[in-house]
Amino acid sequence: MPFTTYTLVGTFLFSLLSLNFQIQINNLSQTLLTTYKTQQLFSEITKSNTPSTPVPYRGGGRRYLIEPSKNIEPLV
Repeated sequence: MPFTTYTLVGTFLFSLLSLNFQIQINNLSQTLLTTYKTQQLFSEITKSNTPSTPVPYRGGGRRYLIEPSKNIEPLV
């Protein structure tokens, strides 16, 4: 089976398309990998900012207004 001009051109075009597809796949995988690493980094930052035990509620500073009303005895 002799190589004709059409066979050579077809092989050349197929190799160019294959190479182009491979480059696009590599770029896509690099983009996805970078996105995944960025998400991991942000989740680690978020986790490091939250305390492992919840901080107890310290109140709003209005206790002195509420305490005197608890000591009032009913008049009846």
